[in-house]
Amino acid sequence: MGRITILAAAVALASACALGDTLTLHQEAFVKGPKVLLGEVADIDGENATSLAAIELGSAPQPGQSRQLNAALVESRLRNAGLKEIAVKGASSVRATTLHTEVTPDMIAESLRVFIQSQMPWNADSTEINITLPPDGLTVPDGQVCFTWRSNPQYRYLGQGAFQGTLSVDGRPQTTLNCKATIESYTDVVVATSDIPRGRPISAGLVELRRLSLSGLPGNVATRLEDVAGRVASKTIFPGQIISSRCVELPVLVHRRQSVPVELESGAVHVQTRAVAMMDGRVGETILCSNASSDAQFQGVVRGDGVVVVR
Repeated sequence: MGRITILAAAVALASACALGDTLTLHQEAFVKGPKVLLGEVADIDGENATSLAAIELGSAPQPGQSRQLNAALVESRLRNAGLKEIAVKGASSVRATTLHTEVTPDMIAESLRVFIQSQMPWNADSTEINITLPPDGLTVPDGQVCFTWRSNPQYRYLGQGAFQGTLSVDGRPQTTLNCKATIESYTDVVVATSDIPRGRPISAGLVELRRLSLSGLPGNVATRLEDVAGRVASKTIFPGQIISSRCVELPVLVHRRQSVPVELESGAVHVQTRAVAMMDGRVGETILCSNASSDAQFQGVVRGDGVVVVR
């Protein structure tokens, strides 16, 4: 039934076109692809111009390339459609060039840069992104170019990483891209300016801030001078050493066998007494204490003023 309908339509079109449709070939034409349509290479006048324009003349050349289509081919396509009465005028052949878009290496690099900036957790103002440019650009069909990038899920966006992208035109994938990029983000870190023996308090004259690359930093580094203020060195720190949480600790406020003030808080009851600390303690730590008169032991939390609080 479908073939009969198409045949009937072709017969109807052929009958109508005999009434006066005209076709004039261009010498040169630009086509969209993937097929060359009659309406792209010729001026068509008449009531059936729209139907005639949709007739396919063959495959379009690759984007940016050309193909010669002679008048004899056009006449053959018309005859195959049952349109024998239309005279082909104008040029004896048409140079048909497929419209295209040149995608340069810089365009590829910029799209990858935008993707990286949208995914990395670092501040763009303090980050350097160096992309290895592909050696050549690409020629793709004319239309809206879009890049879709992805990286290894384990990549932390520091150091060198590999990225794979899909280049699409008007939503249709055209090619796969593989690029590499090196990302370096910088931040201020606390660095020792001189020897700091174990147990010595960290003072402003012993440390400074330096701007360093994150990719070369150990974990838990101090990024503000306030991060080490009030701490002491937990081991000897040498000049130029990056200070992390492993290097410093809070000072001991309560020492073992020291008599310490104790505050007991239970609802509305508030009792102050003294006890003997059974261990060293820093701010926020829970230590074991002994009642001086009964030898009963209990636990309390060391407060910033050296008082052990029992709740």
